[in-house]
Amino acid sequence: MAKGHTLQGYGGIKAAIPQCALKLGIPVIDSTVIDDDRIYDTLRFPMAVCRTATPDDPPYHGLSYAPLEYVAKLYKELGADVHNLDV
Repeated sequence: MAKGHTLQGYGGIKAAIPQCALKLGIPVIDSTVIDDDRIYDTLRFPMAVCRTATPDDPPYHGLSYAPLEYVAKLYKELGADVHNLDV
């Protein structure tokens, strides 16, 4: 069973699916605003675990599962816009 869920490739924050998620209060990380020269840094990020699953133990790496808040903070540090989540 998968520990996390993501949706990628559906346009920027103004697209229909991200807008629906925002209105429902679902956390959204808009990585389309990260500079092109920094986007490959996200490959080392752990995968976000869904809130009902247990994350792996730290230290986290590119193939581990970490809490969503931890992953969102990494994205925000690179310049992503994080919505519906305090990080």
